[in-house]
Amino acid sequence: MIKNLFDFVRRKYFYAKAVYRSKSTHPDDLSIELIDLFDDNRQIRVAIIDNDQFYWIDAIRQMGCKVEYFSDYTKPLTQSNQKIKPIDLSSYDLVICDLHGVGEQLYPGLGGVGVLMELRNKNPLQVIVAYTGDPGEVVKRTKKKDIVDATFCKDWSPEDFLFNLDELLKIYKLPKYRWEFIRKRLSYLEVPGGKVEAVRQKYVENIILAQMLREKLNYSAHEARNIITGASENSIDYLGLINYWVSAGKVVGLVLPYIWENGK
Repeated sequence: MIKNLFDFVRRKYFYAKAVYRSKSTHPDDLSIELIDLFDDNRQIRVAIIDNDQFYWIDAIRQMGCKVEYFSDYTKPLTQSNQKIKPIDLSSYDLVICDLHGVGEQLYPGLGGVGVLMELRNKNPLQVIVAYTGDPGEVVKRTKKKDIVDATFCKDWSPEDFLFNLDELLKIYKLPKYRWEFIRKRLSYLEVPGGKVEAVRQKYVENIILAQMLREKLNYSAHEARNIITGASENSIDYLGLINYWVSAGKVVGLVLPYIWENGK
């Protein structure tokens, strides 16, 4: 009983300290690894959408990712009157999508570009990569630069592919890169600058608090994550982001390096 009360008081102290420090701390100043902070064993989930053979699956797995391959964005049709339905990719952290030969049933004439647009609208915090032989094709066909987070060229050498993938994976590892990703996503959703600053402060605050819980109170990654996700959910009204997100639960992803399902 006394120990629980003591931990509660200390946790409140660390929370107040995190709030204070977040006002003058920028994500660039945070050097901790997000993966180590919130979960040591969680793998980055990657979905590949390509109607042709994708040669990089083993290389991506060797980088510590869990990879699943899909030959199209829609589920196979087994009956003549069956409706065309997209595959649910909301649980994947990173989606790499070919631009040709996929999504044609749902988006005739657009194909993979239509898939990219739908994924961006459905999952604002998902990292989305266009895979194409023409790097400028997405912009030419959508007139938008921020539909995707990166474009991977099909004729890259293995060294170029792995280097660019490693740079992209930093979004899940380092606070600086994750914040830059979040900032771009908030801009895409047309969130006003004042709210973006409030998100930045809350983002930094959550990381500082989680770090103190892990180091000062010996909390596990799971315990720290549960506290942080609860704090993020309770901040939705304050941040005023409910009108900009697909669902309120997406706000939790502002600090966590992954897309989490059911708090797991």
